Amino acid sequence: PDEGGIRFEPPLPPAHLSAISRLGFGLLNKVALFFPKVFWPHQTDFFGRTARDPKQRGRFFLFFNLHQSSGQPALLALIAGSAAQDLEKLDDDDVANEALDALRTMFGKVRRDGTASGTWNRAHGLVAHPARASPLCSSLRRCRSRRR
Repeated sequence: PDEGGIRFEPPLPPAHLSAISRLGFGLLNKVALFFPKVFWPHQTDFFGRTARDPKQRGRFFLFFNLHQSSGQPALLALIAGSAAQDLEKLDDDDVANEALDALRTMFGKVRRDGTASGTWNRAHGLVAHPARASPLCSSLRRCRSRRR
């Protein structure tokens, strides 16, 4: 095909082509947040949230509990679709603030204990100060560009 897609021989029936065209596929960003202590239900591996505003769909919709596997008070948040594209335009402080706002919709007051800051270590990524919430890398592209 001209657009670099796949051509089926024999051609697929219209119902199959229609189903394939409705499949979602796109950008998925991940943000790691580190906290001074666990404030979320730490017995579960992950928890999700739904946004009231449809414009917020895909924005910090799922949080993985890294405390379960690492023992560290950390969460890994997922951002998908157009929300992930919008996120790529933000700096790390704004990304961390948006993640914290999402957590506040679920848990009420979530303190940041300072600004998102840390020291950039080319070998290990952003090393956050232990008492502050800070994104590790808000997107794979940013992580890769920082390592260069």
